Amino acid sequence: MSKFIKTFQVKITNEGELVIKNREEFENYLTYKLADKDCILTIEEKKYKRSLQQNAYYWAYLNLIEDETGNLAEDIHEIAKRKFLPPRFISVKGQEYKLPATTSNLDKKDFGDYMDKISAWCEIAIPNPEEWKFPSLIKEDKANYEYPKLEEEPTL
Repeated sequence: MSKFIKTFQVKITNEGELVIKNREEFENYLTYKLADKDCILTIEEKKYKRSLQQNAYYWAYLNLIEDETGNLAEDIHEIAKRKFLPPRFISVKGQEYKLPATTSNLDKKDFGDYMDKISAWCEIAIPNPEEWKFPSLIKEDKANYEYPKLEEEPTL
């Protein structure tokens, strides 16, 4: 029998009150799927997925490391995943497989911690986006940022 978990968004007020975001759907689920059944209710703090800006900042930082060390940003990325993140395990047709770690499931906090570990390991400080003037992170700089011009047109 497979285990099915239904997720509902809630907010806990300062008074400790549980506010259900889609109360009608929640009540229908209780009435039609779980009526007269023993259940377990689990509440966990919502994790916020990292943003595209945070991801772009990460790759800009890896390129900074590449400039400093001569190692490719992609190689640093692969090494750091193996060094600082747990591997994934999946089962296919009863056979267990170990897969490399992935950064795609890290939330904002965990991703920041991951970048801090890379910084400590390679001994290259993570630039503050305000000081670094990373264009995709500083909205007001986007209008004034001059992107590098190609010296010659690429050949296809």
